[in-house]
Amino acid sequence: MELEHPLLKVPVEELQRGFRSTKRRIDRELDAVIDVLVKAGRALPPPPAPPPASVAAGRAAAGTGTAAAGATAAAAGVPAGTEGAGAGVTTTPPLSLPPRPRPSAAQAAAAAAAAASVRVAVERLRALVPRIADAAATAASTTCTLERRLVHVTAPEAAAPKHGPRRPQNSVTNVVPTPEVAARRTWERLRLARFIVDYLVQGGHPALAMRLASDAGVTWLVDLDVHAKARTILDALAAQDPQSLLDWCATNERRLAKRESLLELRVRTQVFVELVRSQDNEAAIAYAKKHIAPGCVPQAVPRLLRTMALLAMPPDTKVSPYAEMYAPERWGELADAFRKDYYALNGLAQVPVLETAVKAGLAALKTRYCAGEPQAPQVMAGDGVTLVRENVDCPTCSEPYRQLAAELPYAFHLHSSLVCALSRRPMDDDNLPLMLPNGNVYSQLAISMAAMRGKGIFTDPRTGDRYEYPQTTEDGRGSRGRIRRSTW
Repeated sequence: MELEHPLLKVPVEELQRGFRSTKRRIDRELDAVIDVLVKAGRALPPPPAPPPASVAAGRAAAGTGTAAAGATAAAAGVPAGTEGAGAGVTTTPPLSLPPRPRPSAAQAAAAAAAAASVRVAVERLRALVPRIADAAATAASTTCTLERRLVHVTAPEAAAPKHGPRRPQNSVTNVVPTPEVAARRTWERLRLARFIVDYLVQGGHPALAMRLASDAGVTWLVDLDVHAKARTILDALAAQDPQSLLDWCATNERRLAKRESLLELRVRTQVFVELVRSQDNEAAIAYAKKHIAPGCVPQAVPRLLRTMALLAMPPDTKVSPYAEMYAPERWGELADAFRKDYYALNGLAQVPVLETAVKAGLAALKTRYCAGEPQAPQVMAGDGVTLVRENVDCPTCSEPYRQLAAELPYAFHLHSSLVCALSRRPMDDDNLPLMLPNGNVYSQLAISMAAMRGKGIFTDPRTGDRYEYPQTTEDGRGSRGRIRRSTW
């Protein structure tokens, strides 16, 4: 599962990163809009004052008298509105309120400013909608990719047998694989192409990796865009430009702090070293006060002290560790530290999955008798003179795999198997091992075919000895028995 872990981890990390980024942006915009609305509300002019109490009382009394007169006229059968004629009753005209005072110029300006602030807040909210839509579209695309990869990993082809049922040799049905085996091989070809693309892009060959991914149809199985962002920063570090890395550290400040990473401190330290190298000590001290000292954690205090001691050391010093701090190789170490943190934050494998798969296969084949091991026996080469320890059929004995297998553990096998050095086929009950008088063992099929070509004479390729076939001694129990020396 370790080989498939980055395949699913990278989209998940991308979804989480996009969600956090979008949430921070929305929270920031909403906080700004709320602040604008609060300030606009405080800047509005106060509401007009209520009418005086005397005016309100007179207005209430007038309303009461008018209502009483209307009630009397209605009782007498006089139509409404004509009760005053002939009766000599006069009505009191309603009182008029004083006009509302007009706002002052300052109040009008404050109201206009508040309205403008509200319009700005509305525009900020409207501008946030397309960003949210873009983030939703990106998340939907990433989710679709994650779903496709999950289906690919859990497909029935991934669990299908690599080889079909054992069939007799030289059989026609043994040539054509079953549908399950064919589907498994197709799935493995896609997997191998993905491994190679990942190895190429981590090795610094993005163009070749992109071309291979397009030709093999595994573009949706590799994260070339994630590696492209890392390659941009690595190229800048190769040109001794730390600004892009500082921007990336600022963007991922919280996640780096959670990992307790000292990457930003190392970048700042390298900038300080370059300022000291250029003999600009005043700028170096100011830079250290502004960027290095405030963010220095307790475990980085010794590093800070060594860094500040560079002010007393010339760039051509031979004193350790200051000579190493001036060395140009520090940029390469900085790139390695960035690659480690970048791969960890994005869910990428620190070691290419192709290398992991190859080492897993070599570890399953490595034994104490492989070339380069203390117990490796010497065998005779084909010239009959040279003693060699390499087995041409063993990957752990051959270059360049021997270097990869040097530090791998030995494989644990409950049952050993014999492989013929001539035919490269396993020796079993169907292909019994035969022992020559000189002690060398070959399979029955290989000896019979070689003797047929030699007109009944078999020549040992290791020693050059010639023997007549079929005068051989057969170990009846095959590879499970003990092979003994015998004479013909």
